[in-house]
Amino acid sequence: GIPHPRSSFAPRSVAIKTILASRKLEVQTYRLCVGVLNFSKKYSRKVLETTCKQAVEDRKISYSYIKNIIAAVAEEEGSETYNSMGGEKIVKILSPEDKAKIEAYCENAKTPIELRDAAILRIGMDTALRASDIVSLRKGNIDWKNKFIQFDQSKTRREHLHPVTNRTLNAILRYRRDGITRKGSTDFIFLSTQAPYRPISPVACNYAMRRAGCSVTDFHRIRRTYATDTLKSGATIKETAELLGQSDTSTVHKYVVLDDERMRLCPLSLSETGLALKGRYADD
Repeated sequence: GIPHPRSSFAPRSVAIKTILASRKLEVQTYRLCVGVLNFSKKYSRKVLETTCKQAVEDRKISYSYIKNIIAAVAEEEGSETYNSMGGEKIVKILSPEDKAKIEAYCENAKTPIELRDAAILRIGMDTALRASDIVSLRKGNIDWKNKFIQFDQSKTRREHLHPVTNRTLNAILRYRRDGITRKGSTDFIFLSTQAPYRPISPVACNYAMRRAGCSVTDFHRIRRTYATDTLKSGATIKETAELLGQSDTSTVHKYVVLDDERMRLCPLSLSETGLALKGRYADD
């Protein structure tokens, strides 16, 4: 059977042992295990370990499940795809078409899982919260009167407070009212749609994007889109960092795509960059 989520073995070891025992033919399970281990070459050992941990906790240990969620886990961990030009990260944001699909999906949500998706997507688009933070939200994290969400970030362990719109609050309220048939004793906001109605995993946020019809399913792209749109609307780097829950401005560039027009509006003088001009034009 599938090991208990609190097994003392490392998640990757648990996953490999479970896959090895999943089929009668040893050659089949060997290839599957090699496939799992090879994911560390494309991503990293840390990302693979986190992915296997998620698979163990979800009690869905298989090559296919690990393959389906590891890209999302990599995004959540901040492990991006590098291009071939000097190791620079390729920052990608949602297309206008995907934004429109998310908006339409949220507006037309009716079933329990659609209502849950709509609340998740509204929070993501409105606050740029990470998937891990969204699924960890509890009732006490939402201040309905003053319209903000306050919580400790799962990645940085720092407290973060973010304002939310009425539209997002209404989406959460509608999900809690019409989308949950049995709330039980837990105070987590987001629950599975079937018994035993446990808190959901961050992967559910990626599935929400898929059901909305988006061309991509990496939820972290919503966070980068938020950062880019916030800067383009006139916010400063410092203000954007604060909204993202970042402790300083040095990491904001990882989330931002700026168009040529905005880049031209932000020139720096040589004195501001600390670079000295040398050569025939130095004294001009």
